[in-house]
Amino acid sequence: ESEVIASYACFSSQTPTLPLDCPPGNMVKLLRVFYGHSPSQGCAFNTSDCVLDLPPEESYPCIGRQHCDINLPQTEQGRWIPKCEQYSTYAQANYACVPGNDDDQT
Repeated sequence: ESEVIASYACFSSQTPTLPLDCPPGNMVKLLRVFYGHSPSQGCAFNTSDCVLDLPPEESYPCIGRQHCDINLPQTEQGRWIPKCEQYSTYAQANYACVPGNDDDQT
């Protein structure tokens, strides 16, 4: 079973992308991409956080690639999360590196 890797960023840090990287000969297998609101203003998932999962089609550029970047909204507040009526404080992508195509073609 592949190890799950988390890439995350706070919205306040103005990070434009979540970088996903795998070693040569491996490709990114996206498991989950979501926005989260942390009551403690954390930048990565905690079980008490309120989250909004992104639909898979927003992450298509990553399929079959060794490296890819998920673009984040350029705003201090991130995305509105209706479930908890808060703006997200961070974005996170969970992925695994699986053996595969290392051509890195678009």
